[in-house]
Amino acid sequence: MRFKRIFSFFSLLLIVIFAQPVTGKDVVYFSPDDHPSEKLIDLINHAHHKIYAAVYMITDRNIAEALTNAKKRGVDVKVIMDRASFEGSWGKGKYLKENNIELFVFGLGSKPKTKFPSALMHNKFALIDNQLWNGSFNWTRNANKNNQENVILTDNSALYTRFQKHFEVLKVRSQSVAQKYTARNAQTDNTLWNRTRTFFQSFKESLRIKL
Repeated sequence: MRFKRIFSFFSLLLIVIFAQPVTGKDVVYFSPDDHPSEKLIDLINHAHHKIYAAVYMITDRNIAEALTNAKKRGVDVKVIMDRASFEGSWGKGKYLKENNIELFVFGLGSKPKTKFPSALMHNKFALIDNQLWNGSFNWTRNANKNNQENVILTDNSALYTRFQKHFEVLKVRSQSVAQKYTARNAQTDNTLWNRTRTFFQSFKESLRIKL
């Protein structure tokens, strides 16, 4: 009986030592109730080292301005977005590019980085210093005020590392708009297929995204 008690004690001790605990920094936000955009902007405004974001749709001007201000403070800012967000008139991709944000666009360019031309970069996560922001929440005003969305903010190191590795994978699958966008790229993107794809994505998003 005494042996069983000792064994149970040491088993519990090992679980406590090696398990990844949920810390006080693990938080869940729901929109519209918790106004996630305000929390996100506050995180961006207090970032010291890096902001690596992979977000399908970025249309919120306030978030885009927070990212550019972070860049001006010397924060390493990299953003991956879908082509629909970059080419749509409501998207803030060109604004970010004009303000020297290192920008990568999925589905852009003459050489597809995926075997499915209609595939989307549909992630919505960000690595902000040592914290991971992840959920269904697009960086749009409609997602903040009207949509029923969720976000988890965590400093879980194992999850952070996994997302950090995948961010690098997404960069490879996307095209840096810092590269010269040649006339050949533009001509290829002007094909009927690409024009049709962009039109329907733009139309779909315009129906549900309130700027």
